[in-house]
Amino acid sequence: MVARTVDTVFADVSGYQRPVDDSYPHRVLSIKSNDGTIRDPNFPENYRWMRDALDAGRLEFGIVYFFWRPNWRTCVSVQQSMIEAAGGLHPRIVCMIDVESDRSQYGDHSAGINGAFGLLAQWLGDRRRVIGYANAGDFQSMWPDRPAGLRVIGAGYPVDPRLPGEIAHQYTDGRLGGIPGYPMGAPPFGPCDMNLAAGVSAAEVAAECGIAAPALDSRAVDRYKAAFMSAVGSDVKDVREQLYGEDARDEGEYTGWPQLGGRTVTDGVAAVLTALRDR
Repeated sequence: MVARTVDTVFADVSGYQRPVDDSYPHRVLSIKSNDGTIRDPNFPENYRWMRDALDAGRLEFGIVYFFWRPNWRTCVSVQQSMIEAAGGLHPRIVCMIDVESDRSQYGDHSAGINGAFGLLAQWLGDRRRVIGYANAGDFQSMWPDRPAGLRVIGAGYPVDPRLPGEIAHQYTDGRLGGIPGYPMGAPPFGPCDMNLAAGVSAAEVAAECGIAAPALDSRAVDRYKAAFMSAVGSDVKDVREQLYGEDARDEGEYTGWPQLGGRTVTDGVAAVLTALRDR
């Protein structure tokens, strides 16, 4: 498979990678905030870069995620405090609940995961801005009872699990999986978790998560138009003066040039041609 221009590819990173910088090439980025009470060491730097990139238009939207634990209220509280400490909640941020089983947590945790979902939805003001992450097994066993309309990133290396509500597929962790034609990592991180929304633009993925296209700044448009038209108008008057004569910059003015005997450029050329023909 060859990557298409409308595909959206993006990295998912944490303290296992170096912090992000301006060499990151994609329109979406997912960064980890915490695992329960354990705070990701790269989060402050990653989130500040993300905020700046969103403001500058480098990113379409950003994802901030935490690893879900049974102390889910604390998980949410820690994530919120980390976001606030690193510049505050940005309107183009989505929060993601990372649902994974391990030796300490398995089985149906729908009540607790949905509880975290509800707290985040209330904080963000739009339930579409809360998404999930899981592989097929954990999605069915740990979160069988899910909120209606939930959007998720489905993990499968490299087989796409095609989960209900899936908006992207995590196809590699930088070592396992991979899809021909798609990267196994991204600058500046090197190999890392990579996600693919096939055949969908970053703006379309953002819209699925309740992030609308940036509003058009009408004042900026007016400033641009005024500056552009002022320059165009001045250039047009310069051209008119060259053709019609000294200071003939406005309609109805045909002063001609002294060096052409008071003629315009067109009349001056005509006079020269007539003189040459009559010699």
